[in-house]
Amino acid sequence: MTITELATLEIVSPFSWDSPEIQSFFRAASESQSAWSGYPLFFFQDKCVVKEIYLLSGWESVEAHMDWIASPRNKELLLLKLGEGLFHVASLVHMNIDFSKIPRDTTYIVWGSTKERKHMAMVMVGTVGKQREKCWTLENKGIVLSGHTGRREKEN
Repeated sequence: MTITELATLEIVSPFSWDSPEIQSFFRAASESQSAWSGYPLFFFQDKCVVKEIYLLSGWESVEAHMDWIASPRNKELLLLKLGEGLFHVASLVHMNIDFSKIPRDTTYIVWGSTKERKHMAMVMVGTVGKQREKCWTLENKGIVLSGHTGRREKEN
């Protein structure tokens, strides 16, 4: 079974989702990481906090992802983009969810975590029609479920 990577990127002002520099990074990251891992990358924009971007991708294992993180190509991509002050990586989690089962036309993701963000698991992915602009949070017994829909950068 593959695992699923969920990384949160926070875009730094004055850049935005539509900035050519951000879109260039999406393309370069998609091409390079997909070539290494064999899995596509998806980028989702949080419609409630528009500076937050979620990268979703698959890996054969956590070790395979760590090999990519340590690779010269990944370091080159990150140093270039971080050095330009485009964004910073706010969080990274690996989930025991088979990435190959996630539909390629996914337009929203929902995950849960404890309030301390110690445990996180994706609970739903899917497609939506006219409700693409909604976001929500449900807190119940220490678990926070966050739903984010909206724009997704298509895989290359």
